[in-house]
Formats: sequence, structure tokens, C-alpha cells
Amino acid sequence: MNDKEIPLFNKDRDRFYKKMSNEQHVMFDSILEVPFTFVEAKAGSGKTTVAFAAGIDMLANGVISKIIYIIKPSKRSYANGYLPGDLEQKTAQLYYAAYDALEVLGFSQRDIQALINTEQVMLITDNNLRGVNLMDCLVIIDEGQNMGVSDLRLVLTRIHDDSKCVLLGDSRQSDNPGNKEHCFVDYGNYMVEHIGRKVELTRNFRGRLSRIAEEYEPLD
Repeated sequence: MNDKEIPLFNKDRDRFYKKMSNEQHVMFDSILEVPFTFVEAKAGSGKTTVAFAAGIDMLANGVISKIIYIIKPSKRSYANGYLPGDLEQKTAQLYYAAYDALEVLGFSQRDIQALINTEQVMLITDNNLRGVNLMDCLVIIDEGQNMGVSDLRLVLTRIHDDSKCVLLGDSRQSDNPGNKEHCFVDYGNYMVEHIGRKVELTRNFRGRLSRIAEEYEPLD
């Protein structure tokens, strides 16, 4: 990982890289090496942070010019009803995982805002992608299990060959029950078969309580 003269590299980022698990290293390397990486990951596995770590590495080394983080608003989000403020304020709650990932990598709120202001990091939903070209970037699709086939197709068909994509999700935690639970996995596997690599993150780093909750299986 070569440091460049741009303020994206720091000791916290390097410390995180050195502490990554073997599975996380496989994910990181896959994002750098192949056009499409499909990540099936347990809760608390650090998937979003690893995706941003790879994106920051690519950004700093001039491989891409921006990171585009895409998430679909879930039915839980819509259930919150009217939210005050401008569009940025209304959608900020959707991007907590992205902000958290960048903070883990050592970026302050001021640093993150600077990355957003210069469009080196773009945080968007899938609502306004029709006709958009995703070029010279790393596309991070987070919470992919909340997307249906048409949602995933909308995003993936916008991506040009000078870009890479990582699809993240946990098929056991869909917030949009109307979607077929298997479509996220099926679409991801289809893409892997033709142009990518599949990675699984099986360790929950949040702790014992979170791991026990993750392991619960309904009786019915």
C-alpha cells in the first residue's frame, strides 16, 4: 500500500489494514483485482469498512477518481415518515455505515465532508440512477439484500469498464420483506460466474451478545 501525497492515508487506516482477518484480506484483494466482488457477510463483519479501505487505497493510488456508495432506502426508513431539512439532511440517516467506516479508517468529520465536497466520495440512493453513468470509480452497493432484481440491474448496468463494483449484504437480514430473499444471492452468484469473485465474511466482531443474536434460528 503506497502512500501518495494526498490526505487520505493515515496511521488509523494502516492500523486497520494490519489488523484485518484473513477473510477481510481476501475481500480487500478481490476488490483491487477483479471487476466485481460479491460479499456475503454476517452482521458486524466489517464489510463496509473493508470496502472503503480498498476504495481509499485505489483512490489514493490513482486507480479511480471517486468512491460511489449506493444504498436502497428500506421500508423501515420510509416508515419514519416526514423528516425535516434539505435532501442531504433527510437522507443522512441512510449513510451511517459509510460514515462509521470512514471514521474507523481514521477520517474526522471534517475530512469526510471534504471528501464529499470534492466528490471523491459520493453517498447516494438508487432512486436517481436512471440514465446515470458510473465511470472511473469504485461502486459500493451496501445492504444489497434489500434490493430486488430490478434494483440491482438498475445499478449494475450503469457501471463502465473503467470501474469496479462490490456488492455487500446479508441475506438473513432483509428490511424489504416483499423482495424474494434469494434474488440478492442469485444475482450475485450470476455476476461472479461471468466476471467476478465471491467472498464470505463469517466472523462477527461486535462481541458475544451480537454473535449469539446472529445465531438464533426460529423454531417454525
